[in-house]
Amino acid sequence: LLLILILGAATAWAQGKVRILGLSNTGNETTDAGLIRAHSGLAVGQEVTGDDIQTGIQQLWKLNLFSDVQIIEEREVADGVYMAIRVKEYPRLEKLDVKGNRKLKGDDLNELLTLTKGQVIQPRDLVQLKNRLKKKYDEMGYLLAEVDIRTFSSDQTGHQIVEVDVKEGKKVKVKRVEFD
Repeated sequence: LLLILILGAATAWAQGKVRILGLSNTGNETTDAGLIRAHSGLAVGQEVTGDDIQTGIQQLWKLNLFSDVQIIEEREVADGVYMAIRVKEYPRLEKLDVKGNRKLKGDDLNELLTLTKGQVIQPRDLVQLKNRLKKKYDEMGYLLAEVDIRTFSSDQTGHQIVEVDVKEGKKVKVKRVEFD
């Protein structure tokens, strides 16, 4: 029996497996720690390899809630390791403020503003918002319209305030078309 236990431990060590003795979370402010652990696929008592750790990181990235994900070893003891899942959350939207829009209002504007209060804001969301607004102004004939998007951190909640500043400019009209 002792020989089997020694061979089993040697096999696990050769495959790079370690037992998780403790698993903590850091960096999450609004995301539930249980959700993070569940999506990582890691659990206390589980034997894991480096591939399992990489899979856990990939699963957490797929949530689209974090700008940084790390799974690190905090401490190693004879029986296994204590690990930590460190995340950095994307900010959440506190307020969306649009200024300078004289020609685009009401339902037409609301249709383009797909960000809602409390939503996780990724950089790509702001780029998509800017592109949607610019495209709509182009369709309306305001080809020189400029859309500038800035974000500010709210003092009270730490959430983001998104400010959209529109400079519509003049409507572009084609006066003459020449062919050579």
